Amino acid sequence: MRLIALSSLFISIVLRANQITRRVPRGRTFLHTRSFTRHFRQEMKVSFLTWRHLMRLHEALPRLSLGEKVSTVAYDLGYNSLSGFSAIFIRIFGIAPSKGTWLDF
Repeated sequence: MRLIALSSLFISIVLRANQITRRVPRGRTFLHTRSFTRHFRQEMKVSFLTWRHLMRLHEALPRLSLGEKVSTVAYDLGYNSLSGFSAIFIRIFGIAPSKGTWLDF
């Protein structure tokens, strides 16, 4: 559970970052990236990158349902390209974010 508390300290930064830096802030000390990802997987039972994608999509859904442009949401959440965001969205939900019919789920 300690890792979950640590994760909440920098979620907003990491969700928008496209890669994890070499060292992740941990109070006054630093945790190396490899250690962080290993501990994260042990506690969360999912890789950090998968978790980050899921959290980004979780943040995207309400914005898309309110009619925000897909490109605006994708870039705001840290994706470098619309196609990258769409690919993850399709892989998780099985439908393109631009279709809008996913709102019926």
